[in-house]
Amino acid sequence: MKNSFIILVLSLFITACAPKTNSKIDALSAQNLILDKTQKLNELNLALEKTKLEVSQITGDVQKANSNAASSAKDASGAAAAMNSNPGSSKSAKKADNYADDAADDVKKAQKLNSRLAKLNREIQSLQNKINKTTSDLSELKSRVEFVPNK
Repeated sequence: MKNSFIILVLSLFITACAPKTNSKIDALSAQNLILDKTQKLNELNLALEKTKLEVSQITGDVQKANSNAASSAKDASGAAAAMNSNPGSSKSAKKADNYADDAADDVKKAQKLNSRLAKLNREIQSLQNKINKTTSDLSELKSRVEFVPNK
């Protein structure tokens, strides 16, 4: 009798101390994962909007730089034609050289801005892909989680 009482007490103690799976704890940890994914999604959306704003600002600069480069190239071409019509004139040669330098500088500026714009467009595409993946992960996670009502 005494041995069975000790065995009974020990089994109750082991049962009480054994780890339990609590559905509320599981649900709360799943909700925590959802919150983390939602936070990541919000951060990605914010980064996307900042990048789009930068693209809209740079687009105007790119158009202006491209226009300046085309204008400088036209001026350089005209100065070169004037130099060809008067080959002995150092004044027209100097003028053509200056226009050519200006055109080269404008083209470099335009290339730099166009490169920056292309990089921003790639960044937007990358952010869109990350947002799509995070959204699908979030919806999958939400579909697997069963919310436990608070009592």
